[in-house]
Parts: sequence; C-alpha cells; structure tokens
Amino acid sequence: MAHENMNEWEHNSLVEQETVRAVVEAFAEGKIELPPTSVRPGKAGAFRLAPLFTVRKDTKNISARAEMIYTTATLAEFLGWKDWKVEASLAALSLIEEDLATKDQFEGLSSRQALS
Repeated sequence: MAHENMNEWEHNSLVEQETVRAVVEAFAEGKIELPPTSVRPGKAGAFRLAPLFTVRKDTKNISARAEMIYTTATLAEFLGWKDWKVEASLAALSLIEEDLATKDQFEGLSSRQALS
C-alpha cells in the first residue's frame, strides 16, 4: 500500500509520515509484526514505544511494554525504505506529537527537506 501511494502521490513527506504512522499504529494494535529489534529492556540505545513517536533512551520500567518497542531500523526493514527516510518521518511525527510543529508545516516538502 505504501509503495502504491508513493507512486500515485509522488514521494513527499506527508505520504511517508502517514505510512509510518499507519505501520506504528498497526504494530501497537497487534495487527502486524515488525522485525525483531536489538534494543531490549536494560540495554542502552534509542528506541520508541508504539504507538508513540518520541525517542526513548531510558529502559527502566519498560519491561511491561517491551513488546511495543520499535526502532528506525525495524520500520525501515519492514517498509523496505532507507533508514534516513524513516527517521525523517519519525522526527516529523515526534515534533507533531509534542505540539512543536503541525502537519501543515510539512505540506509540499520532500523527505530530505522535512529532515532538515
């Protein structure tokens, strides 16, 4: 579906963000499985907890939600995208989640422009 949307709507930041959002939400709801992540509770590294987009680094008190852990790499592997493209979408979604930006601010931007 993501590849179809990109062919129809061209590669732009909003389509990529919506694709990443849909994958993370489906993962959080147990509708899909992502590739295993190397981040485990008790080990250092940046990760996210579905359905959220903000980076987490503290692994304390997450063992109950360990099955919700995902990373840029796990999404990139699932989608067949480059890590930087997934990171651009996650960074934008994180800014929107934290009310530091709006979806409209990414209108018409390419992935690389959104990453800047």
